[in-house]
Amino acid sequence: MTDSQPMRTLPVLLALCLTSALASAQPYACSLDTKIAVGDVRSPGKSPKVLAEGYDAAISPDGTKVAFTLSSENGDRSIAIADVATGKVQSVEGIPGNNNYGPVWSPDGNLIYFNHFLDSDWTVARVNSGGGDFQIIYQGSVAFAVFPDGKKLLCNDMTNFFVISLEGTGASVGEKLPGDAKLEGISVPCRIDIAPNGETALFEMSVGADMVSGKDDFPPISIWQVNLKDGSLTRITEKGANTTYPAWLPDGSGFLYVKDGAGSSPSIYKQQLAAGSQADLVAKKASQPTVARP
Repeated sequence: MTDSQPMRTLPVLLALCLTSALASAQPYACSLDTKIAVGDVRSPGKSPKVLAEGYDAAISPDGTKVAFTLSSENGDRSIAIADVATGKVQSVEGIPGNNNYGPVWSPDGNLIYFNHFLDSDWTVARVNSGGGDFQIIYQGSVAFAVFPDGKKLLCNDMTNFFVISLEGTGASVGEKLPGDAKLEGISVPCRIDIAPNGETALFEMSVGADMVSGKDDFPPISIWQVNLKDGSLTRITEKGANTTYPAWLPDGSGFLYVKDGAGSSPSIYKQQLAAGSQADLVAKKASQPTVARP
């Protein structure tokens, strides 16, 4: 064996080790105040590893990278990617403007969708995860999620859920889902996350009827599930709890979410969908979880 042969095989060995580690873990990304971090759902209570200063952490499907919002000292916002193994941060090139935030990965990890400010309004845009090929997908301010097949977006504009096609080029017009009388247009959800089977989605909703007179200044936020065929809604988290940022587990059996309350810091919990399931703490003083889906 020559001296150069071990050097050529080292990257392969490192890749195999990383793949093995990911297979035995369930990586997630989160926000710790002004920092982004990564952890393992299967190691509850262990403090997530800080990667960089930033917000809106979104872990890649394979768990090796985290896209996030990078803010400058003068208030500009851009999309960047941190490598989980090395911590190296690189800005995503080819995105115009200075106000972009909230990255969402495509299921294959090749594209990043995000909120992009154009002229005087917000739009949904996308770019290659390696930079370049910037496109405006939808003109308007919405919460959105990418379907597991990568061909559609599920959006909410405070009034309706609607689906837009990602096939073709240029901005698309959406098709509304059937409405449900329980849907209250109080605010755009912070997070919509579509189930791995593509049949339902989780989102947050403030419900006026949940307010307790003399206790609540604003309606508490709970997590709901929307059926993507008929638009029907089902409450998932208990009434009165302030719960946000749902993120499905890869097998669709449950989800992560953030819970906080008066005098308590937000923390990440895991809960199964089965009726009567108890919430388990994943990480204290953490928010905005997203889970890898290898």
